[in-house]
This record gives sequence, C-alpha cells and structure tokens, in this order.
Amino acid sequence: MKIVCLPLDARPYNYDFLQSLAAMDSQLTLVMPPRDLLGFRKTPARFAALTAFIEAHMAGADALILSLDMLIYGGLLPARTHHLTPEALHARLDWLRQLHQRYPAVEISASSLILRTPAYDSAEEEPDYYAHCGRAIWQYGIYRDRDAQGLLTAEEQLEYQRLAAELDSAARTDFEQRRQHNIAVTQAALELVTDGVLACLLIPQDDASPFGYTAMDQRQLYRAIAANRLQDRVWLHPGTDESGCTLLTRAWLTRQPTRLKFAVCWSNQAFRQFVPEYEDRPFEESLLSHSRACGIALCDDPANADALLGINGCGEVMQEGWMQQNNKALSYYRNRSLTAFCDTLASWIGGKPVGIADVAFSNGGERELIEMLDHHRLLDRLSAYAGWNTACNTLGTVLAALAFACRGDRPQQARNFMLERLVSDWAYQSEVRFAVQETVLPALGASYAQFGKHEAAILATIATRVKQCWQQTLHNSFSGQQLVIDEVRAPFKRMSGLAFTVSLKPPSSPSRD
Repeated sequence: MKIVCLPLDARPYNYDFLQSLAAMDSQLTLVMPPRDLLGFRKTPARFAALTAFIEAHMAGADALILSLDMLIYGGLLPARTHHLTPEALHARLDWLRQLHQRYPAVEISASSLILRTPAYDSAEEEPDYYAHCGRAIWQYGIYRDRDAQGLLTAEEQLEYQRLAAELDSAARTDFEQRRQHNIAVTQAALELVTDGVLACLLIPQDDASPFGYTAMDQRQLYRAIAANRLQDRVWLHPGTDESGCTLLTRAWLTRQPTRLKFAVCWSNQAFRQFVPEYEDRPFEESLLSHSRACGIALCDDPANADALLGINGCGEVMQEGWMQQNNKALSYYRNRSLTAFCDTLASWIGGKPVGIADVAFSNGGERELIEMLDHHRLLDRLSAYAGWNTACNTLGTVLAALAFACRGDRPQQARNFMLERLVSDWAYQSEVRFAVQETVLPALGASYAQFGKHEAAILATIATRVKQCWQQTLHNSFSGQQLVIDEVRAPFKRMSGLAFTVSLKPPSSPSRD
C-alpha cells in the first residue's frame, strides 16, 4: 500500500511520528516531502514546490493525506500570519479538485484547522501584534461571543465596553479578517467532501474554550456539516498535531478486511466527563470523535476487542506536568486508584495489546503512573504509550500507535516508538525540561527559543538528565538493558518539540584493570 502525505509541518509530531507509524507495517510505503520543502516556523513552504512533489508521486498511490494548512498557507504558523488574498487561497484549493479529476482512484483525505486564539501575549507563533494584545484579543472574543448569546453579566458588559475602547483596533480588524478568510477555506473544503473530492475531513483545533472566536467559528462549521449531512465524513474536535497520525491510521485501516475494535478502561470514571485544559468538551466526547476519525470502533466487551486502551485521567483539576513534582493536587490521590487501574491492565497484558493515554496532566506524563507500572512490571509490556501536550494530542497519538501495534507486522518498530514516547513525553517533558529551562539556559545566556551557539551543549545536558531520570525511576522494567539516547534534535530550535532517537542495549561490560 502506498500513501502520499503532505504533513502539517516538519516538527516531530507531524513528520517523524508518521514515519515511525508507517515503519510498523512492512506492507505500507509512506511518501513525504523532504523537510526542507516544508518551510520553517513562520517562513511558509512554497506552494509550487509542494504541488510538484505531490504530482510526482501520485502514480501508483492508494491514498493521499494532506494538511490543507500546509498546502494552502505553507504550514501551521503561516496559517496564522499569512497575507494571502481570498482569491489566492481558493485558487490553491481548486488545485486539489483538479488533482482529483486526474487521479480519481486515489482516495484523498485532509485536515483543516480552526485558527486558534491563545490566551497570552506572545508573537512567537502569532502575528506580531499578538505580543502586546494577544490576551486582550482572546478576552474580547469571549465577551463578544457571550454578548451575542445574551449571557454577559452587568460587570462583564462594562469590561467588554472598556476592552473594545482600549484594544488595538488595527490588530483586532486584522485578526478577525484573517479568521474570516481561513474559515472560508474550511467551508470550501466541506464542499469538496460533499462533491466527493475528499473522502473525509478533520477539523482540529487547539487552545479551544467554550466561548470566544474559536467557538464562533465552530458554530458556522457545525451548521454546515449538519446541513449537508457530513457527520460521518467530517470530524471537528480538539487537537492539532496528532491529525496526521489520525489521517494515516484511517487511510491504512480502511483498506483492511475487518474493523479494529478497542475496549477502554479508566483510572477514574469521573474523567469521562472532565473537560481537559486547552479543550472545550468532556474527554469521552473527544475519545468518540478521535476513534471514529481513525477508523477504530470502541466496544464495551473486552472479549470482543482487539486491544485495550487505558485512559489515565486527573481528578477535579488538571495541572501542568512540571507541577506534579512539588505541588500535585490532592484530587489526584482522592479521586482515582492507580492500583486498581494497573490490576485491570495486568489482566490484559500478555493476551492482547495494551496502550495508555496518559492524560492526567497537560504537557507531560505522570511520574506516579510510570512508577506504578514499573512496580507492577507492566511498563515494558505495553504496546503503546503517549502523554504529551494536550489531552487530544496524546489521544490521537496513542490511538494510532496502538492500531499499528495491533495490525502491523513489525513489533520492534512499535516498541521503539513506545520507548521514544516514554523518554520524550514523561522523562523529558515532565521531569527534565523545565529544570533545564529555568537553570541551565539562563546560565548559558540562552532561552526557550534562542539556543544560539549552545545548542549542542543544551541537547547533551538534556540527554544526560533524561538517562539519569530513567535509571533512578525504573527498577523493574527493561531489566538487563540500559537506555541509550542515540540522538536529540530540536527541529524548531526551541525547548518544545524535541525529537529523541533511543534504543535499549545490554549494559556495558565492566572494565578490567
């Protein structure tokens, strides 16, 4: 099977993850552009180069999966900062319709993001004006949405009027016009689904909230989806950087003779209805949407399932991963039992594949879970694990990894990906990253997104500390083997989104004098 892929950008989750998944099945060939064609940060990829690459590889392809944000705008960050006219945007989308006419047998699936509205002042990934009025724009959008629905309190109405008077009007106008242009592209993509050009469409969103600009865009799209009865071909849910994994998994699974089924177990039942940080709906609703988008069915009877998906959720609040070391909320202990969770996992492991979505914290896996899995000698028997960034980033990643672990024919590749997720999502993001960011970087005169001449030294320090964390925490797992970090890369030259290449090897023989 040959799948051509145009990813969202060149970061590990959007590029390396797809390569790792495809490597789990010897019958799957994944074709992606070289990284240097995909732009860098706010520098967009060239449309002509992307389309030329796709057309050069369509012959013999079974499917094309692509990010419309990369195709139309040149990448994720350019989608937020571009100055393309509506005419130029729609002309680029028309190219996709023409491609379908030339290759009608190639199934095309795509993703198109809802433009995010972060709740902070930073222009690192947004237009320049977001550095001084980003949070004000976010708050204004919430008030505007609530006002339109008649939900503003008297106090909020006064604050809304004050903010409207003080907010940079040029910045607000540009932000709103940009949203209008981008949402028009997604609406046009819905028409491609209706016309059969696209087999399915993902509409992911990050930094979502119940009210605001994102919610206003959602309403338009939900109405269009319902009006055209596209609910079984279009999925709108929280997430972003996992969308390539979802499209790849769906394109691969839909060509297999039987539907893949997962049973689900929870570390605590209350998490099913919990709304995670940076998201806008109960987690179970996201689980239903993401699994269906992947082409995976959820079932209640474990005996009829192909694999078990464990969901490790939080209690009454969700904290950031780095906070668990010294300030872990009491509800993490009161509202769930990791011992009972491990007992359920233990009854499955060895019979069918087991994966864990570690979503108790945002931006990092949970140390206590890792310790408990190690204590019960379950960690090195998992088939899939993820615990990075937002809950739905993790969810989409582990659904894909567990699917390929079930149906792929290269178990060692699945194991390697699981090891890399443990190293990156737990050891680095929760245990190592912020200590390095707060102490090592300032001492070198570096910062989160400015490594300068110290990049090699910073990455070497990270590798050393990750290995130390691994050795100090794991006492019963991967016995007789030591973690080797073969490479650490920072594709976007910043502390987030590092790529780890790791392996396990027998301990070095002791030296003899």
